[in-house]
Amino acid sequence: MVVIYILLILILGLLLWVVFVPVYVRIDTAIDQYELSQAGTIRMLLHPGETPWWSVRVFGFLVPYKRSESEKTEPEKSIPPKKKKSKFKRSAAAWKYMIRGIFRNITLKRFTCTVDVNNVVLNAQLVPVLMLVNRGPVSITTNLCGQYYLHMEVKAQLNKLIWTFIRFLTKK
Repeated sequence: MVVIYILLILILGLLLWVVFVPVYVRIDTAIDQYELSQAGTIRMLLHPGETPWWSVRVFGFLVPYKRSESEKTEPEKSIPPKKKKSKFKRSAAAWKYMIRGIFRNITLKRFTCTVDVNNVVLNAQLVPVLMLVNRGPVSITTNLCGQYYLHMEVKAQLNKLIWTFIRFLTKK
């Protein structure tokens, strides 16, 4: 009986860890890093142009990727689509609450972007606009050298997102 209690406490602790520890999304085009991670739980990396194009680590253990050669796609049968009633009929206020809650719970930690505009006049026109935009974690620049670069780091709080979604489902 004590073993069951210990297992239940461990599972509850793990669930609390997953819900309350923030999730980070990092994108860096200079080094081709596309990452979704949560400290101590999961780390998913995308590798464009490589095979396999993704790798996942769960609790530090690499999840193996096997592609079966026997996967066959069956031809699709033409069945007329059935009209379904929408289950998410909510008021405009509920949708507004959900969108506002999502944007409140996702924090932009860093956003650095360099774009090639290939137009001297447009570059000169964008300088005062970018001076107003470049505040805090945001840094956007233009160039005429043909360089494109994006470095973005986003933090999301799962517990607050789940609470917002539950409130959205209960609001009419």
